[in-house]
Amino acid sequence: MSKCFLAALALAGTAMLAPPEARAEEVLKIGALLIDTGPLAGFYEGHARALELAETDLNENRAPGAPRIEIRRATYAGTPETALQAASRLAKEDGVQVITGMMPSSTSIILAARAEALNVAVLDGFAQAASLTGEHCRKNYFHIATTDHLVLSAYDQMIAEKGPISWDILAADYTTGRNASESFQKMAAAHGASIGYVAYAPLGTSDFGTSITQLAASPSKGLFISTFGSDAISFAKQQRQFKLDQKYDIILGHSYITRTTLGGQADNVIGNYQTFGWLADFPTEDSRTFADRYADKFDAIPDYVAADQYIAVQAAQAAAQKAGSLQAADIASALSGLTFRSLLGESTIRAEDHQLLRPVVISQVVMTDGKPDLAVQTIVPWEKVAGNPNPECKLGSAS
Repeated sequence: MSKCFLAALALAGTAMLAPPEARAEEVLKIGALLIDTGPLAGFYEGHARALELAETDLNENRAPGAPRIEIRRATYAGTPETALQAASRLAKEDGVQVITGMMPSSTSIILAARAEALNVAVLDGFAQAASLTGEHCRKNYFHIATTDHLVLSAYDQMIAEKGPISWDILAADYTTGRNASESFQKMAAAHGASIGYVAYAPLGTSDFGTSITQLAASPSKGLFISTFGSDAISFAKQQRQFKLDQKYDIILGHSYITRTTLGGQADNVIGNYQTFGWLADFPTEDSRTFADRYADKFDAIPDYVAADQYIAVQAAQAAAQKAGSLQAADIASALSGLTFRSLLGESTIRAEDHQLLRPVVISQVVMTDGKPDLAVQTIVPWEKVAGNPNPECKLGSAS
């Protein structure tokens, strides 16, 4: 028997006899899909920063039994096809058990449908289409972000108080925009309001001139806007010529105003309202700690997309801890009905439709120290916005 073989055998025996803490530690691998080009690229920095903080903070402060996390990042072009390619590489080559990141609604629908086949759990802190917890809900897909239904429900009382006025709508010609527009129209009708001019703009629209001209000519007193990213900045700037921000008695935004876009929108959105799942002054200890750590490290105020990304990683780690396993199927089972500590406080992912039950913040853009800022007007508890699980979600049967 060779000396080399004996040495190898002795080394293997030493490893087997080593105490647990001396052995290689098991790690939960999380794949993050990020978009760094196009109209959604403005959200890239917030996501990347939140992932960096999550990887550091949640490893340093993990609870007993919680696994270490390791985040693998992959950029893609923002289309469902390229997202699926990137997710497949992360699952097959990097061995990730969880997929998260920047996933627009059309991308989320595809990933939700393919999650089991890829052997991953998908934690979505980005898309807002209500159908993701309805007809497109799936066993291995979990929705952390607010849906259109959640954020629009928060506006219900404001719409009711305005009474039977007419509302105009500008929405992205995209799943989220169209879903939001349809939901808003139903809500307005329920309160006796009517719908005036409705426009849908393709993603990447740089010239809103035609839509703005039509909106300026409309007699409606309210405007609902559901567009985002660089498109939202372009619209806010271009409407100034026609003073739409002064023409309407009330302007309600859906993904329209964020900390990411506010710098470019400037005082063109003063007085406008916007709903969020989170703002930096959200009143929990964990939220304040996250906002302070983010500000100290990056010299910036975190946006809701950063918070939702952080919460998605919190959920993944908590689910792996509960499951006592790093297998994707076990993590997915643990996520369904999971109650865990998040930036929002104690949070639960509803088993019936895999939606995180969360409050909604109504904010208004105000001038603070000579600059536009988002001020919290009210926090609507989840019990008043979540409603019942969508009956189109069939997680109780075949999914």
